[in-house]
Amino acid sequence: MKNTPHAPTPAEAAKTLNSAGVFYLRVFGASMLPTVWPGDVLVVHPVKLEAVETGEILLYSRDHQLIAHRAVARNEQNGEPVLITRGDSLRVSDPPVRSPQVLGRIAFILRGNSTLRPARTLGPAARIIAWLAQRSTLFLRILLRLLRWLSTDSGAMFLIYG
Repeated sequence: MKNTPHAPTPAEAAKTLNSAGVFYLRVFGASMLPTVWPGDVLVVHPVKLEAVETGEILLYSRDHQLIAHRAVARNEQNGEPVLITRGDSLRVSDPPVRSPQVLGRIAFILRGNSTLRPARTLGPAARIIAWLAQRSTLFLRILLRLLRWLSTDSGAMFLIYG
């Protein structure tokens, strides 16, 4: 999930995390469906790369943008630890994430009136939805319309989680 032109910069996120110990980020992208929906607010706590565990969702910077993706593997490149990340609804992993890029881990997801703790693994229903979203743009468009309708329909809340 990349930030939009109106979203905070990585430098602003890092400054806020260092001074306040927490950072809130509204999501606009769909790369982390079904775990994170467009419109959700991520509650980010600071973390160092060495403390990130596989399965956690982290916030990092790349090319002057903020990205929130799941850590799927730990690796080493040129003797330096790196993380491999990927959006839940993406088929291809991101380039390795190095320590200076890591800003924080997603502690909570705020969706409507609900506060969710992100699971480290996708449950069976979420895995099926992610698999379909990876392979069908039509399915993804329909899912996004459904989520938009559910989030505005008289406060209806539908959780595809775990």
